[in-house]
Amino acid sequence: MPKRAISKYEERCRHVRGVISKAKEIKKLSDKDLAKAIGKNPRFMEQRNADPGSLRLSEIWAICDKLGIPPAERLEILGVERRTT
Repeated sequence: MPKRAISKYEERCRHVRGVISKAKEIKKLSDKDLAKAIGKNPRFMEQRNADPGSLRLSEIWAICDKLGIPPAERLEILGVERRTT
């Protein structure tokens, strides 16, 4: 069975998952801890991990603030490409 091409949406979702997972690992936070820290139900992170594209901007800000994700990576999450000058 031939492999299908990964859509741009799925590629972006994988990237967001990766950035958040890396930051959680560095901060030693579980999904449950992170959800609690941003005032959400623990099931929240499970649902958003399944489909990071469903994250609201306010949720992205809260997650990035809690995890200390630097501005450059925040821009990557939003799909902004870095400039090289």
